Amino acid sequence: TRIIRQLAEETGATAYLFFLAVFYVFLFKVSGQEDIVIGTDVAGRRSRDLENIIGMFVNTVALRNRPTGEAVFKEFLEQVKQGTLQAFENQDYQFDDLVDKVVKVRDISRNPIFDVMFAFMEDHGVTPEEPDEPEPVPEIQDFSRLELQGNRTSKFDLLFSGNLNGNELTFTVEYCTDLFKADTIRQFIRYFTEITNAVIENLDIRLDDIEISHRLMAADTSVADIDFDF
Repeated sequence: TRIIRQLAEETGATAYLFFLAVFYVFLFKVSGQEDIVIGTDVAGRRSRDLENIIGMFVNTVALRNRPTGEAVFKEFLEQVKQGTLQAFENQDYQFDDLVDKVVKVRDISRNPIFDVMFAFMEDHGVTPEEPDEPEPVPEIQDFSRLELQGNRTSKFDLLFSGNLNGNELTFTVEYCTDLFKADTIRQFIRYFTEITNAVIENLDIRLDDIEISHRLMAADTSVADIDFDF
């Protein structure tokens, strides 16, 4: 995490933008496509008036980038940074309105505009082992915490969700089991890790020169056993 934050500072980016660029390189490597649109979420609370209001303001933003084999990662990271900042200037434009405007024929079996999602949260503090109980609202006498059940349905074909909390970095991969096998996802995790290691070692590496292994991982290796080796 120290290295990631140091590289982000050196490039004028953030950990989110760094891993977003890595994610694009990963998609470029596995798909061969050089024009890629993915989705990401935004808090939707740019106004101070919304900071302390209870409610769901999260919106989705579509990000389009063009990774090419000749591109140098450091330069591509800058492209991702500028494109993302421009996209976030329009984050208040509702995604549903965008879909209605640009998608003429809807395919109910697929998500509109993009099939792949990237999410990332960064907290510079350290989360306590036991979270504090929420303060009760004065008008409510009985206030307790409700633990949500785990989600068993993938919202997208592929979702990479990262969380950088203090000195701990974790990623979760959610995927559609109708499209991908568990072994394939384990291989994707290996690719993502190898790409991250390659660009950390050399920010000036060409995307074509980033090598990923094509050997399958052991069938009995679970996602939880795979460590991100930074």
